[in-house]
Amino acid sequence: MTDELLYKQFQTLKAKLGIISLNFLCAMTFFAMFSDIQNEFLSPLFIGSVILIIVIGCKLTLRAETADNIFIYVDNEKDKRTLNRHSITKRLIFFIIWMVYIIVITNIITPMIYQHGQFEWVVTPGSMIFIPAFAIILIFFKDKRIKYSDAPLPSIEDRDANPKGIVNLIPNYRYAGEQQKMVITKTYASVFKWITIGLSIITIVDLVVELIMQQLPIGSMITLAFIIIILVIYVIKKKKLKSSLKEY
Repeated sequence: MTDELLYKQFQTLKAKLGIISLNFLCAMTFFAMFSDIQNEFLSPLFIGSVILIIVIGCKLTLRAETADNIFIYVDNEKDKRTLNRHSITKRLIFFIIWMVYIIVITNIITPMIYQHGQFEWVVTPGSMIFIPAFAIILIFFKDKRIKYSDAPLPSIEDRDANPKGIVNLIPNYRYAGEQQKMVITKTYASVFKWITIGLSIITIVDLVVELIMQQLPIGSMITLAFIIIILVIYVIKKKKLKSSLKEY
């Protein structure tokens, strides 16, 4: 029982780190793209990251649990409103964070790094009008995965349909059943492994190439720092899980 529980906790831990790593990979690919535009140089970091995203995307589509929508059924309007409100909040926060990141990277960070502190409007103020407009649309966009049923059903708390923490970022996890959750966590746990190994190789190649080309490998240094931090977190959390389950 202890070994089974330990395995499940390890998979969940790696799945959490997997979704964090996937978001970092997308963010770093975007940064590398605009860095290459400023440098007029196609870096191995950008090429490798795009290939890795394609590989991860293909891997996620192999499982129905991670590729298709998972529906959840509720038997009262209160639960339906709660889940819809939670979905809207999650999507709004995710959308706003990414929009701020894109604007800061394109207009401030990469121009200041590669143009010696010069500011540049890549995403113009006029084009930003779509951000609040799309945010308002999201508020009125209900989650179609939530279905109403006349049959009596357990509460959303009993089904863990509103999980707290990082697992809430994993697509489909909230509404999945116990068996589906196991498949999803296992898939994203493998994503963590693929991204860690893939980014490590890409970073080393990019460091060598950019140093030879006399370019400043800022993206690779950030990526290397992320890999080290995420692996340290994994080791520390793994030790804590082992010690806590031994006591249990």
